[in-house]
Amino acid sequence: MGIKHWHRPKLFRHRGVRLIGPASQSSPREPAMTLVVSSGPVTLDIRPLSDYQQELISSVLSLRSQGWTDRQIANHFNETGYLTPRGHRWIPQSVFSMRSKYQIRLGRLGEVQ
Repeated sequence: MGIKHWHRPKLFRHRGVRLIGPASQSSPREPAMTLVVSSGPVTLDIRPLSDYQQELISSVLSLRSQGWTDRQIANHFNETGYLTPRGHRWIPQSVFSMRSKYQIRLGRLGEVQ
């Protein structure tokens, strides 16, 4: 019987699993193998935005403050040749997602506006 899939808790980072080889054959009560698992706290690794991402989020926030809808912003970006950070055409949901993720990022950085 083997372990098919192991789920690690979300609050801990997997540090390593070691299998310690076969135990001596002299005692039938000793386990054949020992599993050692270690974990530690997760550190938030928040990478800086690229220049392109910073330019996009600045434009989105500026246009939203002028009353533009996500659909209008997506159409504007498509007409001016801007692509999403992953290289796709803009749709309203992409604009909404970028704004939402940026707010989450600010919250993680402790700079909620």
